[in-house]
Amino acid sequence: MTEVDRVIFIEPFPFASRLHVLGPLAQGAAATAKSEVLIPGRETGVDWDEFIEAIPSDVSVIRQPGLTVRRESGVPPRTALAIVKEALKRTNDRSAIVLTAIDDYPKDLWRIAFRLAFRKERKLFIRYRVDDFRAVSPRRGPRQWAKRIYFGLCTLVARAETVVFDERIRSGRRVHVVPDPWTGPFGFLNKSSSREALGWPGTDRVVTIVGNQDPRKGFSAACEILALARQQDPELRAVLVGKVPEIHASELAELSGRFGSAFTHVARYVTDNELALLMSGSDAILMPYTSSFTSTSGVLVRAAASNTPVISTGHGLVGWRVTNHHLGATFAEGKHADAASLILKACTGGLDSEGRVFADASTAESLSKAFASVLTNRHNVHA
Repeated sequence: MTEVDRVIFIEPFPFASRLHVLGPLAQGAAATAKSEVLIPGRETGVDWDEFIEAIPSDVSVIRQPGLTVRRESGVPPRTALAIVKEALKRTNDRSAIVLTAIDDYPKDLWRIAFRLAFRKERKLFIRYRVDDFRAVSPRRGPRQWAKRIYFGLCTLVARAETVVFDERIRSGRRVHVVPDPWTGPFGFLNKSSSREALGWPGTDRVVTIVGNQDPRKGFSAACEILALARQQDPELRAVLVGKVPEIHASELAELSGRFGSAFTHVARYVTDNELALLMSGSDAILMPYTSSFTSTSGVLVRAAASNTPVISTGHGLVGWRVTNHHLGATFAEGKHADAASLILKACTGGLDSEGRVFADASTAESLSKAFASVLTNRHNVHA
């Protein structure tokens, strides 16, 4: 097999939320070949300093003039295709083109596929939301079948390989499974040390929700679950880290009123150092995600690194990992009383997490090595 001598990443969404994955991927690519990241040249709401700082110094970040991305509206039509066209001007037959997060620009993908169809470069499509794979959704409905056919045809036409972060899928000739990474100072302090740093009494019982809320994350369910848990344990404390949309304002106010001074809402930006303390200091992390949340979760792997039990709904990748990697406990969606009981069990020491084992296999360094292996061996099988 011809050795890859240049790797070009196509990143239409150059936002900070991408960096915990893109940085290690670029690091792995740089270990094997000259590497570049192509991004739009004009933007609104993008922190360029943070983005560029997270990319390894031996990887070039190249902004494409005339192309715009806006945080509030995403990628305008054909921006991803335009970046691909620019990338093809920089490649040869020994190059590899890596399209990050193709789930985010499906309308562009068929055009990109035909553009790449007769090119000899190696093509890698990175996907996060893979509910159309049989291993993920054995009973695929019409939406999953349509998605599978569309993405399958685009991948086939482009003669591309797929890179996923979901270990339920088996690696093979055209599919590579790589570690789902985490970064940051998580797990370096135990619960007592974290609570001392936060000023929390060691005997407090604390459940925490992490992340900006949206309908997929089940905030309404979280409020009901916490209310039930509070009824059973009037001394329970709750911490919410993240913004809550206006549609849930009344539920947030009711939750705050129910808990009173035992409720803390941190709506501002939280550094990784502070978040690490909050997660390590908690008795449990609550993740009542709905069935529409099918992708990976940075909250889950950071909770695992913190060795803090996770209480989640049992479906999707989050539920599968909690069960199979022994990261806490799951409940059926809608079974709020069961979730409340699990919170109380965790807060009294009756629920453990083996999260460090999972987290140690999912570091940024692990992803870099795995991706370097993908680039040097087309038939890589990630264990």
